Amino acid sequence: YRKFRIDSAIYYVSQNRQIALALNDAVKQDEAALQLANLYSSSGKYREAEILLKSVQKKQLDAGLLPLYYEVNAQFFEHYATNSYNEDYFKTINMFRDSLLAVLDPAGIKYRVNHAQRDIYNGNPDRAERNLLALLEKAEQNDTDYAMVAYLLGNIYQAGNDIKKQEYYYTLSAIADIKNAIKDNAAIQVLALMNYEKGNIDTAYMLTRSAIDDALFCGVKFRTLRISELYSIINSAYLEKEAKSRSLLERYLLLISVLSVFLILAIVYVYKQMRKVSRIKEELLDTTRELERLNSDIVAANTRLNESNNLLSEANRIKEEYIAHFFDLCSSYINKLEDYRKTLN
Repeated sequence: YRKFRIDSAIYYVSQNRQIALALNDAVKQDEAALQLANLYSSSGKYREAEILLKSVQKKQLDAGLLPLYYEVNAQFFEHYATNSYNEDYFKTINMFRDSLLAVLDPAGIKYRVNHAQRDIYNGNPDRAERNLLALLEKAEQNDTDYAMVAYLLGNIYQAGNDIKKQEYYYTLSAIADIKNAIKDNAAIQVLALMNYEKGNIDTAYMLTRSAIDDALFCGVKFRTLRISELYSIINSAYLEKEAKSRSLLERYLLLISVLSVFLILAIVYVYKQMRKVSRIKEELLDTTRELERLNSDIVAANTRLNESNNLLSEANRIKEEYIAHFFDLCSSYINKLEDYRKTLN
């Protein structure tokens, strides 16, 4: 629960502490006190954490608890420095880290991680980078230290202004935190700030909300303080962008409304025109039918006229024959009268 939900972790460590007291086991009492102090400092209870740390006597402490003692003290000042920045705190953190390195196993991953942190603080990022890359190559993404190693690499590249590598390793760290259900994370916060600086307001806002939700769920006070400062800036930018989007949307809606009115008017006009065209088609159909009827009548009349013409032609032919015959008779009578005249003479 330490990296998932601090309240639950505090509950179980408190139970362990009660068991240690019941057993009258000084070593387990000191171990529980140190663990509880670490949880208190993470949750913002610095006074309670300080009291517990002072209650643990370093000289009487079991040698196996020295790494935990130095680590908890270093993290206490690291958490406290979030609220009140002071260069002396960082010197104290580095001092406890040096003490921690003196009692850790040099072959262990915790030693190598803390050694890399010391190199970064002392201005030797190249050596820290080499060691961390070697650690990351061997580690699996479901290892608890994977996210920390990737995060420290992101810090190195951030100091070196290598945006591409910085974003890559912070993303690896964030993915590892999500896969391992670690709510006490820092990479997502840095990614939110990077996206904000690049102008990706939507992504920055989404990451900020995720970081705040994780910090509040876990109960990590110093994470909440860090992200709350960033959230106010990103949220203002996001709200401004949303306001612009709403204004633009309102304009589009107004334009769409006007176009819709014109479209409705056009539809009404087209409908009326279609009705008008439909009536014209009906009238044309009626006219076509009337023309067909008239055409039939004309054809019938032409037929009758042709028949009448044929009859007239026949009558004219007969008349011509009778007239010709009459002329022949007249000519014959004239000749006969001529011959008679001649005979009389």
